[in-house]
Amino acid sequence: MTDCAVIAGRQGKHWLGTSGLLLVFLAAAPVSAQAPAAPTAQTPAAEAPSRPDAETLYREGRNARLAGKLDEAIAKLGAAAVIEPDNADIRVQLGLALAAGRRFEDAKRAFAEALRTAPDYDDAQLGLARTRFWNGELDAAEEALAPLRRRAADNADVRGLDAQLAAARAETSRAAAGPVSEPSAEPPQPGRRDAVRQSLAPVRPARISPVAVASARPAAALAQAQMFRRRSQFPEAEAAYRRAQRSAPRDADILVNLGLMQAFQGQPRFDDARASFTSALVLDPRSLDAKLGLARVDFYTSALDSAAAHVDAVLERKPDYTDALSLRARIRLARQDAGGAQADFEELLRRDPKDSDALVGLGDAQRAQFRDDEARATFQQAQGLAPASQDIARRLELPRRPRWRIDIDGSSSQLTRNFAPWKEGAIHIGYVWDERTTITVGAETDYRFRNVDMLFDARVDHRWSQAVAGYLRGGVTPNADYRPTVLLEGGGSSEIWKGYGPIGATHATIDLGIAHYRNAGDVKSASAGLIQYFADGRIWATGKLIGTVATDGDRLFGYSVRVDAKVTETLGVFVGYADAPDNSDGRTTPTKAVFGGLTYDLTDSFGLKASIAREARSNSYTRTTYSLGLTLRY
Repeated sequence: MTDCAVIAGRQGKHWLGTSGLLLVFLAAAPVSAQAPAAPTAQTPAAEAPSRPDAETLYREGRNARLAGKLDEAIAKLGAAAVIEPDNADIRVQLGLALAAGRRFEDAKRAFAEALRTAPDYDDAQLGLARTRFWNGELDAAEEALAPLRRRAADNADVRGLDAQLAAARAETSRAAAGPVSEPSAEPPQPGRRDAVRQSLAPVRPARISPVAVASARPAAALAQAQMFRRRSQFPEAEAAYRRAQRSAPRDADILVNLGLMQAFQGQPRFDDARASFTSALVLDPRSLDAKLGLARVDFYTSALDSAAAHVDAVLERKPDYTDALSLRARIRLARQDAGGAQADFEELLRRDPKDSDALVGLGDAQRAQFRDDEARATFQQAQGLAPASQDIARRLELPRRPRWRIDIDGSSSQLTRNFAPWKEGAIHIGYVWDERTTITVGAETDYRFRNVDMLFDARVDHRWSQAVAGYLRGGVTPNADYRPTVLLEGGGSSEIWKGYGPIGATHATIDLGIAHYRNAGDVKSASAGLIQYFADGRIWATGKLIGTVATDGDRLFGYSVRVDAKVTETLGVFVGYADAPDNSDGRTTPTKAVFGGLTYDLTDSFGLKASIAREARSNSYTRTTYSLGLTLRY
């Protein structure tokens, strides 16, 4: 029973709770959090109040964290961790609360304990990597991020942190190469770059305006601030800029540099950085550096529309501002506008052909368009300019992704009531057009009741965003006997919940179809369903409600359920049941079916699949189908 048995498969590996992780760091202002209170002596049994259990403490602590009440969250989550020391979810929530309070060492221990209990817990691994990064431990952050690069190299959160680390490496290298000197009294030259593309604020020499020179602003504080910046001692640099700012409270440039140092310290300080840039704009509404600083903070916090608006305003006033063009390229890449990002990176390379950062960005844009061979050549060119770059070396290690896929399937069906067996075969060829669109064409051959039908079909799948995808399929059967002469199908899926802990994302699905049969007219069908992921996306369950309007006007309804599991990286299994209307030869019949199968990837390029299904049609025959198939990717 093709329509009932084949249920939409896995939509993609989901990251558990990443939006929640981002929300708490945006919402929580830095505070001085206290450690969990030590246990007090027990009161007599008759007077002892009842103690909350770990689940209650966990729930209350999580809610307090989301509300920005970090002291309360740390105390309750810490108490819950004492009761259940091996509960990885509690440890992750505690780590998030500690990191939001800038208690980075304690946060790192909490995430490490969660990983000891659950080594594949992606939120814990990402939290550890981010906390080390915000604490200025670039090597340790690289080490913590490495498992996520292997497991989910294309995930937006991993790419974002990877980009932040790359920018920090590049900035540190440039800062180390130059001498520590007194700040320049000259304004920045047009087109001068700060070299930070996507995640960290730039290290720019603070310029002293003529007004500031006249007021004798202490140059020593600014020189000291630059020294700390080059050593990646961002809190100390911030303190030095604050000293300079107290001596010249109306100097917008100092406020810009102060905002940069706050942004360097990561998510908990982004609101402070935004306030500094805004104050600079109040003092100097025409400050492009302050406007660009706001764009960067918006970019770091994934407010991409606002970031793009700020950058466009800067470029409108100064089209040759290279720093703004570079940031716009990264914003476009984050918005999945790979073509626009490529154009910007190419413009940067026209201005400076030896710009290794622009070459890396161009390679990223090419890879986002599935032009992996071109991207690799671009990365090699960048490596020639920066041979010591670990960021470029990692990109060169990325595997080449196949753009073509061929699926070949065959099946044999045994029918009761002495009906002759059915034979079926199909071949489909898919091509990844770009990072969002896949086009598939194919042919299906069916031998039934001494007749052969061949259906030709084409399908387009398009991902509108990370959460929403859709498809459209059409087909024709020349000289059809029992297959539809014309069919049209469409539908899609949308993520409606990102999930939390062991419960992963929830996707809603809808499928619509109409088929015209030579002897029976039109048959319309519709289904709506849910896909629920578990265990970091390794298990998912699909349920659908199915309705059909038959050629005689009868409305038939049913349902199907299916469970898929990724047993290993190469072996997958599925099993399902359906009690739904099925259409054959234009006649719609209530049908019950049970089915199951497995998939096995011998290599990254070659996979096998096998399945069996048994269908019992109401007041008709019973059909048992054995299917085999293979998949080639290149």
